[in-house]
Amino acid sequence: MANQVNNNLIDNDIQQSFQNFQILNQNKIEQPASLFDQGKEQFQQQHKFLAVFSLLKFVAATIIIILRQTLFSNEQPIKQYNHLFDVAYLEIWIYLSCLHSFFAFIYYIKLLRLIDDIMQSQKVAKEMGYLIEFYIPNSFSDQQMQNYIDEQIKMQNQEIFIRQRINDQGNDSRRFNQISNEIKKTLLKNNLSLNLHGKSCFIAFQFIQLWCIIFYFYSQTNKNQEEMYKFITMYKGYIFSVVFIGVYQYLQIYIMVLLVIIFLPILLIYSLYNWLNKHFNKKYKQIKIDDSLQEALFSSLEIVDDKECSICMTQFLDQEYIVTLPCSSTHRFHSSCIRSWLQVNNKCPLCRSEVNIYSEDNL
Repeated sequence: MANQVNNNLIDNDIQQSFQNFQILNQNKIEQPASLFDQGKEQFQQQHKFLAVFSLLKFVAATIIIILRQTLFSNEQPIKQYNHLFDVAYLEIWIYLSCLHSFFAFIYYIKLLRLIDDIMQSQKVAKEMGYLIEFYIPNSFSDQQMQNYIDEQIKMQNQEIFIRQRINDQGNDSRRFNQISNEIKKTLLKNNLSLNLHGKSCFIAFQFIQLWCIIFYFYSQTNKNQEEMYKFITMYKGYIFSVVFIGVYQYLQIYIMVLLVIIFLPILLIYSLYNWLNKHFNKKYKQIKIDDSLQEALFSSLEIVDDKECSICMTQFLDQEYIVTLPCSSTHRFHSSCIRSWLQVNNKCPLCRSEVNIYSEDNL
């Protein structure tokens, strides 16, 4: 027995050594699938645009600040800090927007550098299930190796298409956009500091955007300041561009929030209506049951066979209220038992005949 165990161990060691020898004599190929490459390309295009937009916004804000301090330095309006949409806060807002644009530009550049890194790109593709992996024996010639690589890449790409339930392998911007979003989520999941950086920029931008929208509409009702101070027109042009590009950038999120704002009250009202409807129906049913059932006091002196409630399976006691259903004089139950029963089932517990608690005779 001991010899057999030793032989098995030796065989396992030989097999493991042979497998290790095979791996050592093979070249491992790792390459992202074509779907991932297309999603990555779209990711890069989107974030290059956002990086350029953030840089232009930073440059524009810087130019406006410089012009304000030079050409328009003589225009000094009375500042009222007690009013949230006064010119005083407009000047503070431009500094905040400039600072936000700078940090947003850094955020997008960091994302682009991460995905441009080959090792990081392969890691993301592997986590998402879009990495092609196979070994090539060293014994292959150059032509055999190239044929084998082409065959494996084609086969595994097709497997990924099948796994993702994609029939058409042509251009599909929605699919690539989805993969692009998955790439971003995976990158941020693996980089906590960059994730916090991005979320901070997003939240800050929403406050900046909301303030400038309200200020823009508020300023429409106050034309005197715009006529007196020329620099306000310059600020408003910058505000308009920030709002326009910001809405384009976060359009999907804004649409989702708008739908929630519109449909949430409708859903709440509908849910409240259903709850009230069920509540009052239950009350109405209880009232009809109370009106339709005839109660009587049980007496142990009665000469009857059925002295037990078939619902709770206990004996009737003296002076207990019992109910006799119209289907049979022998179908008697505790009043509380039959009331609870009829709340969920309008049939007699014994003969299953329907107990009509809504008949006009009982109204």
